[in-house]
Amino acid sequence: MRFERLWLFAYLAGIVALGYIHDIRVIGALLLLLVALGGRRRWLLLRRAVAALLLFNVTVTLAYFLAHRFFGFPEAALLLINLRALAMTLMTFTLVSRINMARALAFSRTLSLLYTLCVSQIIAFIRSYAAFSEGLRSRNAGRQRGTRLHALLAQLYYFMYKTLSLSQENAMGMRSRGVMDD
Repeated sequence: MRFERLWLFAYLAGIVALGYIHDIRVIGALLLLLVALGGRRRWLLLRRAVAALLLFNVTVTLAYFLAHRFFGFPEAALLLINLRALAMTLMTFTLVSRINMARALAFSRTLSLLYTLCVSQIIAFIRSYAAFSEGLRSRNAGRQRGTRLHALLAQLYYFMYKTLSLSQENAMGMRSRGVMDD
């Protein structure tokens, strides 16, 4: 249990430290260290971190590029932001692959409860997404134009509605148990 807690607190300290580091070479060296800490799964973790950041970093990079062109923001800031985001994401994926988060958060009853709620929500969404995908495959053997987009929009609506309703139910349950006191 101490092992997981030590990794968790090292991770939290690393996230805060990355926010204060403004040298690209130091962040690059930390990225290399994080890749090395990934063990046998290092390239898979790096690939997942890049994939997770792709959409976010494209929008931020485009906004900073435009700000650089029109307002003269420094170019190094763009590289710094992207490297910092990659390092934080890779650090998160490395932590999750190395420790049992339930045991790491066992020191706090509230954090354990929140973690359990989050994991149960994730599992419910994964099951729902798998059911949607299997249903779409079984109903549409051949490719039909627009069917996939229509199904994607229906899934988006379903997940947004489910998120809102589950968050309201969880908030009421947590208030009734005295976890939240608004």
